[in-house]
Amino acid sequence: MDDRKDTYQGLLIASWISAIALVLLCDLLFPFEYIGYEMHANSHVFVGASEVAVQQVITPALLVLVPILQVVSIIFAVVAATKKTRESLRFSRSIMLVLKLGLIPFFLMGGIVILAMFIFGLHPLFAVLGWGLAAIMALMGWTILLTGSSWAIATAIQLYKMGHISSGELAAHIILQIFFVADVVDAIVIFVRSRSLASF
Repeated sequence: MDDRKDTYQGLLIASWISAIALVLLCDLLFPFEYIGYEMHANSHVFVGASEVAVQQVITPALLVLVPILQVVSIIFAVVAATKKTRESLRFSRSIMLVLKLGLIPFFLMGGIVILAMFIFGLHPLFAVLGWGLAAIMALMGWTILLTGSSWAIATAIQLYKMGHISSGELAAHIILQIFFVADVVDAIVIFVRSRSLASF
C-alpha cells in the first residue's frame, strides 16, 4: 500500500515538474530566438561565445526538450484520466489550468510570428516560403496545444466517471480542446464545473 502511495506521489511531483518546465521552455523559446538573431545581426558587439551558446546550444536544447516534455506530460495525463478520486481531480484540473494559462504568452508570440510569415507570403516571390513556414509553425503550436488539452480531457473524463457530466458534454469538451482559443475557454468551463467535486 505504501509503495502504491509513494508511486502516486512521485507521479504527482513528476507531472508538476514536467508541466512547469514545459511552460517555461515554451515561453522562453521566442525570446531566445530573438536574442540569437540580435547577437547574430550585431556580432561585432557581442562576444562570439554568447552567440554560439544561444544559437548552437540553448535553442536546439529547447527544441529537443519541449517534445520530450510534451510526451511525458501526455502520458501522465492519460494515467490521471484513469483515476476516479477527488485528489486526482484536484491535481489534473490544476495542471490543466497551469498549462492552458501559462502557455498564453507562447501562443501570443507564436501568433504574431505566424501572422508576419503569412503577410511575408503575400509577396508572389515568397508565397511558398512564407506560407510554408506559417503552416509549419501553426502545426508545431497545435502540438503544444494538445499537451495542455490532454490534461483538460483527463479532467473531463474524471468528471464523466464521477457522474458530473454527460457523455455528450464529454464529447463536446474533447472536440473543443482541439481548437485554438476555444480550448482555453473550455478549460475554464471545465475548471469551474469541477470546483465542487475538487473541494476538500
